[in-house]
Amino acid sequence: QQRIVKRIESMFAKLDEAKEKAQNVVDGFETRKAAILHKAFTGELTAKWRKENGVSDDSWKIVKLEDIVKKEKYSLKAGPFGSALKKEFYVQKGFKIYGQEQVLNSDENYGDYFIDEDKYNELESCKIAPNDILISLVGTIGKTLILSEKCKPGIINPRLIKISLDVNVMIPQFFTYYFGSDYCKSKYKAVQHGTTMDVLNMGILKQLEYPCCTLPEQVEIVRILDIIIEKENKAKQAAEAVLEQIDLLKKSILARAFRGEL
Repeated sequence: QQRIVKRIESMFAKLDEAKEKAQNVVDGFETRKAAILHKAFTGELTAKWRKENGVSDDSWKIVKLEDIVKKEKYSLKAGPFGSALKKEFYVQKGFKIYGQEQVLNSDENYGDYFIDEDKYNELESCKIAPNDILISLVGTIGKTLILSEKCKPGIINPRLIKISLDVNVMIPQFFTYYFGSDYCKSKYKAVQHGTTMDVLNMGILKQLEYPCCTLPEQVEIVRILDIIIEKENKAKQAAEAVLEQIDLLKKSILARAFRGEL
């Protein structure tokens, strides 16, 4: 019995050491991501790129939402009032209703709520288009989705805001990376005026300030972030898999111990 206990303790000690390292990778993910995004939107991430391409540091500026959206009607629009989009208007096929379910699942094709052409035309101001950014407003606030070129024609529901950016000023990927950063989140939470419920609205979005740089630098920042964050995600997933395996190994060791197989 003493030999079995000693063997189990020795094996568990090694597993616990590995578990601690894996847990540190998982726990540090958000911190590392926040640090990367902070460097991206303070210009630090691409300082070398600017120097190599002869771009002045003064090219960075702070803008408001009205400065970066298309100069078109309804380029910045909240979903319709609930009474304008009741479930009694839904049909089996037609024009898609985009809501939080698509945004939270990062899948524009998710869900099967539709309206007919008459209702679609009635809610023209809420129509979506390729490259529009959808932002969730209630509960899981600030989550974004960029609509693809192949998105289905449709409208947003009351829980979303859509933004049609002027892509000659800011590209959607740059905006969504910034909007998902801890720095931006701290800004819009600070202007919620102590409300106990997580809610975003058009007024808050218009109050916020957004960093902006040249389009080539935006493209470079997005390229770098895509690579770094993909690596971080893979490292986190690998560490989570290790944690699961360690728990299974411990159970297996105990089972073998009490079958006399150690």
